[in-house]
Amino acid sequence: MDWGMDQLCFQSTCPFLHRLSLHKKKGYLLQSHRWPKLLCLNHKKLLPILPSKMMSTFETQSEQRCGIRCGDLVQVKADLVVYHVPKMKGQGISLKDKVGKVIGFCDSYKGEPITANYPIVVEFTHDSLVFTSHLAVEELQRVQHNIQQ
Repeated sequence: MDWGMDQLCFQSTCPFLHRLSLHKKKGYLLQSHRWPKLLCLNHKKLLPILPSKMMSTFETQSEQRCGIRCGDLVQVKADLVVYHVPKMKGQGISLKDKVGKVIGFCDSYKGEPITANYPIVVEFTHDSLVFTSHLAVEELQRVQHNIQQ
């Protein structure tokens, strides 16, 4: 599901509904604090949307700036240790030379641009554990371009 740049965003007055977006072809995007849904205009029903698809709305500006796109395989070239991996609390995992997949960009919040220090969200696998980390452009090197686009 690619939202593109022709999406129109509106602020909602409902406290449970953060954003109501109208896409010209696909329908209404209802994003609550827990369950983002797509109200399809053709089928008249709610469809779930993955969080990585929600981030893709604003990724075009980030892609142009850093040259990395969603779905690209990247390698960490900086010497980084993370401590937030589930089931491995307290144990640091070194990300140096690890390869991960870019799943999104965090450079906007509720449609407004923000200056995130680590805007690129990368998904890694370590001993059958899957976790994500927010990294900067300078810490990454693209290994393989996403060929599905």
